[in-house]
Amino acid sequence: MSSPYSIFDELTRLATTEPAPATDLIAFLIRSLAQEACDGIRGAQTYYRIVSRARDICNSINVLAKEAENQKDWDKYQSYTAQISPLEELLFDISKVMENEAESAYSPSVPDSVQQCIDDIKCWKDNREIFRGVAKTLHDSPFERPGYAWDSDLKAAALHDDLSWITTVCEALMRILEPISRMMRKKPQQYLHVTGVIQLLAQIQTSLELNAEVEESAMVLSTRCFMVIHGMIALTLDKNVDEKVRKHLWSRRTWKKASGSLEKLKLALESPPKPLDALIDEWDGYERYLLNPEDESVDKILEGLIRYPAKIQRPYHSQALALVYGCKSIGAHVDSKKPEDGIEKLEDIVELTIKALEKCGSAATEVAKLDWDELRVHPASKGIDGVVIDIKRIYSEYQMKVDEFNKAVSDALKKDREMVERLRGHLSRLQTRQKPVDPAACQCGEDYQIQLAVSDRDRPSPRDLAP
Repeated sequence: MSSPYSIFDELTRLATTEPAPATDLIAFLIRSLAQEACDGIRGAQTYYRIVSRARDICNSINVLAKEAENQKDWDKYQSYTAQISPLEELLFDISKVMENEAESAYSPSVPDSVQQCIDDIKCWKDNREIFRGVAKTLHDSPFERPGYAWDSDLKAAALHDDLSWITTVCEALMRILEPISRMMRKKPQQYLHVTGVIQLLAQIQTSLELNAEVEESAMVLSTRCFMVIHGMIALTLDKNVDEKVRKHLWSRRTWKKASGSLEKLKLALESPPKPLDALIDEWDGYERYLLNPEDESVDKILEGLIRYPAKIQRPYHSQALALVYGCKSIGAHVDSKKPEDGIEKLEDIVELTIKALEKCGSAATEVAKLDWDELRVHPASKGIDGVVIDIKRIYSEYQMKVDEFNKAVSDALKKDREMVERLRGHLSRLQTRQKPVDPAACQCGEDYQIQLAVSDRDRPSPRDLAP
């Protein structure tokens, strides 16, 4: 009856029962490293190849030592003696990184700070490079292994190790999603941000698994993203972590930044390979942001609204101002009364307001030819109406003066309607006028006249002239 297969025996079995005493230290280090590999290690496939290649070189040294002695061959003597010390040094070097890799074999460590999370990523990256550097050095040894395609084999092993580690981190993330869902029952908007990031990670993982030619920079950046998100959630759930840090990690801004970068990475992985330098720099900045907690001030949250009214024309300009007024009023209340969930509610309403205003801006050309009744049922108008309802709800919850906001919205609707109707009347008059324009009114200074005179056939309608 044959004995069961053993990875340890396979990795440590020498080709001779009488190895040269000069290789005893090498054999000992091989057995020690093989034991670590069998106990479980991150980057196992690359590691197996390091140990098996070291064993093959040890076998070659033993063969040459025997031949040099029997044949009195100084060339073979020179060949085997030149390999002993370098191999011993390499095996000692690789043993130094074993502890961290063995501890991380089955799950990423739970950091006690953001800095430790970043340090863990650096440790993973450094050890990964050491493993692959040692494997390459052993591959380049003068002792060939006939018929063995080292290049393709090492590449396949490296890809397998990277994907295995990403899978391990994903599994750890899944295990802590249930506590997050319990935390987020009363905060649906925040839960959507977090689950949205998790979904992006799942899509990135799928892209990596389907791409057999993943660029090195893309794999490293993807892994960094997975490990950072895992660390963020683990730290947020740890009540021993400073409350300011937890709030910073759990803030809407933090997760929106992560979502934006991950969306870009997902798209980059789905398109033909291209340099990721800009995206890597962006993620470097995100990690620096995580290391430096910022107060989620009312002013910073409201800053996102400043640029929108200038981009929105009639028939929505006054309504846009009313929404900004409502958000600013809620912000002033949150700043002065400091309700427990005030910052989160303000972030929610500002985010919804920005989405509604973006729809208004993008619909400008489409709605220009609509009359007022048609405008009121347009999706952009419906978006504004939805935000108005949400702002009123927060006003009522915080016992603010909702009548003031109602008046601001009512006045805004009247102003937008008045401006639209006046514009249509003005365009109607333009349609029937034929008046020369004084050349002096032209700033170009050239001696010619501009006439607003068109034939009945080519005359535009008021809707065609609307901005």
